[in-house]
Amino acid sequence: MALHTAADDAAVLFRSLGLYRSPQICFSDRTAAAPKTTGDIGPSLLKLPNELLCQIAGHLVSTENICRKDGYRALYERKNNRDLETTDLLRIHLWSIQDLLNLGLTCKRLAPVAQDILYRDIFLPKPRRMSVPGDRGASSLVCFLRTIMRRPELGAHVRYLAVWFKKGKRLRSSKTANDDAVCSCASCLQKLTDLVDTLRLSREAKMLWLKDLTRPTEATICSLIIASLPKLQALELHARPLADEKQVRRLKYRSTKIETKHDNTEVLRLSQGLAATQVKSLTLSTGLNGLAVARQPSLTSLTLDYTGPHQFVSIRKGCFLNVTNLNIRCRQNEFESMAGHDPHYRSSFRAKLEILLRGLPRIRVLEFESGAAASQCEIPPSVELIRFRGAEWDALQWVHFYLREKEVSVIPRRIELHCSKKSRDEVRWMQFDKWVRNTGVQVMIMWRGDIQAVFE
Repeated sequence: MALHTAADDAAVLFRSLGLYRSPQICFSDRTAAAPKTTGDIGPSLLKLPNELLCQIAGHLVSTENICRKDGYRALYERKNNRDLETTDLLRIHLWSIQDLLNLGLTCKRLAPVAQDILYRDIFLPKPRRMSVPGDRGASSLVCFLRTIMRRPELGAHVRYLAVWFKKGKRLRSSKTANDDAVCSCASCLQKLTDLVDTLRLSREAKMLWLKDLTRPTEATICSLIIASLPKLQALELHARPLADEKQVRRLKYRSTKIETKHDNTEVLRLSQGLAATQVKSLTLSTGLNGLAVARQPSLTSLTLDYTGPHQFVSIRKGCFLNVTNLNIRCRQNEFESMAGHDPHYRSSFRAKLEILLRGLPRIRVLEFESGAAASQCEIPPSVELIRFRGAEWDALQWVHFYLREKEVSVIPRRIELHCSKKSRDEVRWMQFDKWVRNTGVQVMIMWRGDIQAVFE
């Protein structure tokens, strides 16, 4: 019997209106065990305030988001896709969007409810390449920018934004507003000019922006989108160099940077767009080193991808001053693969982390995805909490070594191990009792939000 969820209850309520149907998911199959509804629920449901309707409709949203690599995996349409898990996650995410679109088309009363949820979390992956040579899907960046230019009130709903783009890639311009080009008609250019005026730029910088708007890069469009979202709280930027698939695959595990002509300009444009926001959380992929976020007292959380070339290291003076949470993304298998292809990778990785941490003097929470990455990091004395996401055996090994070898003056208050699998390794866990008594640190082992064991 299928597991009954809150999404099923929400689907039953909205189906009672008699108009809501999803062409992608058959709710009758998912809610076979749900009680029958009466015809009075539909009219009564529409009398509820928008706050309650948003809470109910919010259960239609999928809990599975597009991961950092999924935005590029959607590029290629293959008949035999081996990564079934990723494909399923993308399909579930698209289905949830379609459900909310159908809900918004049900009646005028539910349209603002669906819009409030649809535009709360925005994902802009790369478009899919079609099987027809020379054909490709519409640019999600251009489509979304066109939407918020026409309907700026929708941009006010956005709290979270994740963008995938290629550095140096220019978008086609057109005299008409088609689906895959930046419209260069007088009306659209005026709206783009108004967006540039909202940026904190000098007169010379604005002139350069306006000059490039005739055929902008993806990073330029991304920067305009960021500056157009007044209530943006969390931002993810995933950048890749403008290279063909074979070149990216060949240099995937090498520390050599794939040089692009417009790297500095791209990073500068993104920095200018960020300066117009008040984001609290920022996630950066590799290839965005030097991104400056000055005058951002709201930014407290920084997540950095360290699984490829050209990691984020350089922090300019006066930037990221209030960052207290730092998350280093690098899994065990990714670290070993990169270290195996470059004999100097470990020392380079360690040196980059040392430079990075020197530029973040107020770090209180330090997160890792593996013990391999943590072993290359000298934990600053200011850190109070060390957290492992998706912790496996290597993370347990690191905790044992760290508590056994380090002095008490550099021990944090708590170490959290969020395990990727549920297991009760009592033999290994018993060793924590000795180390926590000697150091005073608390070790907490968790799985899916539930506490499995606490040692203090």
